[in-house]
Amino acid sequence: MSETPPVEGQEKKKSSMRGTLIMVGIAVLVPLCLAILVYLMVLKPMLTPAEGEGGEGEKKVEEEAPVEDIPAGAKVLSFPDLKANVLPEEGAAPAIVIFSVVLVCNEEVFKMFEEGKEYKDLFTAEITERMRGRTRVELENAQVQESILKQVQQRTNQLVRQLEPKKECEIFKAKFKELVIAET
Repeated sequence: MSETPPVEGQEKKKSSMRGTLIMVGIAVLVPLCLAILVYLMVLKPMLTPAEGEGGEGEKKVEEEAPVEDIPAGAKVLSFPDLKANVLPEEGAAPAIVIFSVVLVCNEEVFKMFEEGKEYKDLFTAEITERMRGRTRVELENAQVQESILKQVQQRTNQLVRQLEPKKECEIFKAKFKELVIAET
C-alpha cells in the first residue's frame, strides 16, 4: 500500500486559500464594525430628538400650566416665527427678537381660527405689538417675559370677546415656545 506523499503545490494552495479567506473575512468585518460604530456614536444622537424638542413642545405647554387652570379638551394655537425690533442700547448693535408663542384655548376659539385667517393675522399683530419697543435686558428678564405673556393672554381674551361676543371663548394660557434675540 503505497501512500503518496502530498505534493508540495497542493499544500501551498490550501494555505494560500486559507489566507485569502481570512483576509476577505477581515475586509468585511472591519468596515461593518466601523459602520455600526459611526451609526451609534454619530447618526443615532443626531436623529434622536433631544428633550423638549420635536412634537413634545405642545404637550409641555399644557403640562407646565397648573391643571386647575386648563380644563380637559383645551386646544393649542401656535404662532411660530414672529419678529419684533429690539430697542438698541448705547453701544449695542441693532437686534431683533424672533419668538414663537402658543395659546392654550377652548374649542370655540380654536374653531374661530379654523374658520378665518383674518383672526390669526389680528392675533399675530397683537402678540407682536406686546414684544415691540423692549430692550434686550427687558426681553432676557424672566419676570418681564411673564408680564408680556399675561398681557398677551389678557389682550387676546379681550379680542376674542369683541369678535365673538355671543360665544363662550377663552384663552387659558400663553407661553413662549421659543425666544431668541439676534443681532442684525
